[in-house]
Amino acid sequence: MAHPRRLSTPTEPLDLASIASLTFTEVDHAKYPCLELAYEAGRRGGTYPTVLNAANEIAVARFLAGGLAYMAIRA
Repeated sequence: MAHPRRLSTPTEPLDLASIASLTFTEVDHAKYPCLELAYEAGRRGGTYPTVLNAANEIAVARFLAGGLAYMAIRA
C-alpha cells in the first residue's frame, strides 16, 4: 500500500524463528459462517473471490458509516 516507500510502524518486525511453536485447530464453522463462502469462491475461481471481497468492503463501509448493524455483515 505504500510501495515503493515503506511506512514506519511502532512495532518490531515479526520473527517467526523466535516463536516457540504455533498451534492450529479446526475452524469452527458455526462461529465463522461466512468462511464457507470464501472457500466456495476460491473453488469457483475467476472473479468470485474478488466479488466476495468487494461485497465485504461495502458491508464494512456501511457498518462504519452507521448504516448496517454489525451482525448483519455476516447475514
